[in-house]
Amino acid sequence: MSNLNKLQAIVAFENEISDVTKLCEMILAVREQSDCYIFIVSTNPNDTGKMIYLRLGVDFVFTENHHELEEILLVMNNTFSRNRKEVIRVSNEDKKEMKSSKLFLIHSNFSVLIEGVREVALTRLEFQTLNLLAEKPKVAFSYEEIYRELYQEKLEGNRTYRVANIIFHLRKKIEVSTNRPMYIKTVRSKGYMLDI
Repeated sequence: MSNLNKLQAIVAFENEISDVTKLCEMILAVREQSDCYIFIVSTNPNDTGKMIYLRLGVDFVFTENHHELEEILLVMNNTFSRNRKEVIRVSNEDKKEMKSSKLFLIHSNFSVLIEGVREVALTRLEFQTLNLLAEKPKVAFSYEEIYRELYQEKLEGNRTYRVANIIFHLRKKIEVSTNRPMYIKTVRSKGYMLDI
């Protein structure tokens, strides 16, 4: 549970009455380290744990008797979309930097402001990759360095395709032309660099 601060939500399942104790322990451990959303999906016919979970800080308990899959997905999507629209306070200094930067990373909502005009939403992995490259502009990062930063493990075997795939999707989102990228440059047989 060391990377809890990176999670947006946890969905846990209660299938038997014996799961209640394990789930309570998990909820307490998560709440000590993170403020992420916690959803419980219970297939247990009685609602024994529902009030306990809610009192421990669970955001919503779905029971088999009362909730269709579509309803569960709607509740989760609505929760996340509302979270993404939180008001962000920006200082005048940051506003100046946003307008003058080619790429300005907005950490609070995993997005990037391009040329001070267009904001583009990114996935967590895309944002982490761009953030890493932005730490040292015009310096090439190897596939292994990027992979290690994203997945917190050593690159083994032929997994460079995972990094290449993230770069491909990033370029589709931020570049005017993916054939002639302006921002993310490929450094042959090395990796990638941010050219800003």
